[in-house]
Amino acid sequence: MDEGLFKRLNLRDFLKDSPFLNPLKEHYPDYLRQLLERTLDYWNQRELEKAKEHIATFNSNFDGFQIGKLIELAIDFKEIDAEKTIVYLDSIPETQREETSTAFAFHFVKAVLYFSLWDIDKARDECDKAISFDNKLGVTYYLRGTCYALRELHSRAIPDYKKALKDDYKKNEITANLAYSYLRTQNHRKALRLHKRIVDKFPENDKVQYNTGLCFKRFKKHKKAVKYFNKAIQLNPENAGYKLTRGRVLMRLKRHKEAESDLQFAFDSSNQISGALLRINSEVLENKISSRQANKKVLDLIRNKNSS
Repeated sequence: MDEGLFKRLNLRDFLKDSPFLNPLKEHYPDYLRQLLERTLDYWNQRELEKAKEHIATFNSNFDGFQIGKLIELAIDFKEIDAEKTIVYLDSIPETQREETSTAFAFHFVKAVLYFSLWDIDKARDECDKAISFDNKLGVTYYLRGTCYALRELHSRAIPDYKKALKDDYKKNEITANLAYSYLRTQNHRKALRLHKRIVDKFPENDKVQYNTGLCFKRFKKHKKAVKYFNKAIQLNPENAGYKLTRGRVLMRLKRHKEAESDLQFAFDSSNQISGALLRINSEVLENKISSRQANKKVLDLIRNKNSS
């Protein structure tokens, strides 16, 4: 699983700029609407104490649970205890959270909290409930798609990512995740097209660089593949899997001396197949077999491994 872009969503990111808050403001009289707007303005300016003060005043005008309580939670998201907050949310009577917009936010917030605990299946269930109340916000599909992808259910993640891209929220990250899911479902043409579009937007992400190399490798564009494997290894030089893949591609390019160091690194890291590849590569360097014969041996090795 490529976890490089599957970061835990921040509740703050969702509520601070969420489009569903805009029409909700119209439900309040001028005084309450101004309190809500000032809360969001102070939040955007990172004046958190003033934001907390205004949302507390806003919430003092209500007896039951409403959207202001969720905003108050979001402002302190880094400090809150996710498990205790879930217990608190579950204690709220359903009659206080049955209004559509509040119900949507309620379940989405629970999804984010479960996701922060890496309880992926419960997070996905809460996304399902949130979508049943509002099926337009892309961020919900982004989170649910991520849950599917983390369970390697990429065929289900793909339509959710595509729906998420209809909004402006984190388009590059979603595109990268969609590209990865296409790669995992062996839709190599779409995977390559999307990786080419976003790879330069993530120059410090080794997994995006590596996955782009894999896409080029699938189309036997080995020189371009090595270019991106090089970038991935520069960013993460201790990743034996990256070096094993690059070593194999270097063998295809008949650059056996360069391949040797990569394969040796992978072998020293106890990678299972690297020992056999290293022996085949050494036979070429010792002029015992040709590069063409080496390639046939490697293909036979991979074929036998896949069939076992």
